[in-house]
Amino acid sequence: MKHHHTIRTTLHLVIIAVALSLLHAAFAYDTGSMSCSDMGDFAAATVVGKENGATLKEALAKVTKRTEGYPVERKNLTQIVRAIYTQPWANKLTEDGARAAFTADCEAQK
Repeated sequence: MKHHHTIRTTLHLVIIAVALSLLHAAFAYDTGSMSCSDMGDFAAATVVGKENGATLKEALAKVTKRTEGYPVERKNLTQIVRAIYTQPWANKLTEDGARAAFTADCEAQK
């Protein structure tokens, strides 16, 4: 059983590494009023929403409402939502994996 846990952990780390490399190319961002931790928390919440059946359209509507008057934040959160809902590598992201990947990518881009 320990062997399966190790494989799963390794797989999650590989997914995070791939996600970071792809995100690195996609995002060179100013975070506006959000910290990198905030961005990671948002990504984690987006993954949970997706797992619970929220559609891309619903997730984008939440971003629009949440970021009214904050164009930098709207751009960044929209990119996160689109990545989580449309990128094949994001299908395997867990809540913790999304938080780690998007936080780390943000920190690397600063």
